[in-house]
Amino acid sequence: MLVIDALDEAEHDKKNELLHLIKTDFSRLPKWLKVLVTGRPEVPITEALRILRPAELDAEGYAEDCELDVEIFLRHVLKHRVLPEHLEKAVMTVARKAERNFLYLYWVRKRLDEEKDTHDAIDVEALPDGLADEYDRQLSRFYADGFSDDTSRVLRAIVAAEEPLHVHALPVLSGVNDSMSVLDKLSLLFPVRDKCVHVFHKSIVDWLTASPPYEDRMQRAQQKGSYF
Repeated sequence: MLVIDALDEAEHDKKNELLHLIKTDFSRLPKWLKVLVTGRPEVPITEALRILRPAELDAEGYAEDCELDVEIFLRHVLKHRVLPEHLEKAVMTVARKAERNFLYLYWVRKRLDEEKDTHDAIDVEALPDGLADEYDRQLSRFYADGFSDDTSRVLRAIVAAEEPLHVHALPVLSGVNDSMSVLDKLSLLFPVRDKCVHVFHKSIVDWLTASPPYEDRMQRAQQKGSYF
């Protein structure tokens, strides 16, 4: 089996060459080779793949299976940080916060890995309430009073770019000469690879711009006293 993850994020310069390759050449693969492709069900992708008549596995249609996968994952990562008699309750608590989102679980596991030298029990109730809260907390560590003007300009330039920006272009486009100092604080969400600024995941841009499924982010931020 060939697995291609996050096909929707393979777009570059408004082109998705991997999607084009799948559409035009994958019908020539041997029958014994199966292909599993994951990604957002964006219209260009679903239209391009329709010719291959794929079997679609919608997450909502398999909600129970997804929840079971989440619980199996959480039992594994929490078993050494929660008392055995509290494990199942902890699993259910974090699963509710995750809402079947494995990107949220990635951040949970990353947090646990960073604290792997401690054997203290983790307070699962204190974990972020969903992916939006995770992003809010990450940024709050550096910007307790909200984004500075320089940070806002740098983020606008990154979000508006059609492709990863070269670090030398960022000061010109953002108007912030010391844009690298801003990126140092944002490196988890906007890593620099090959001297270009990348977005760790599309959901970060969706969250910043209050795009679906984060349309109510501004209202929630005001209620919580957040500045993002």
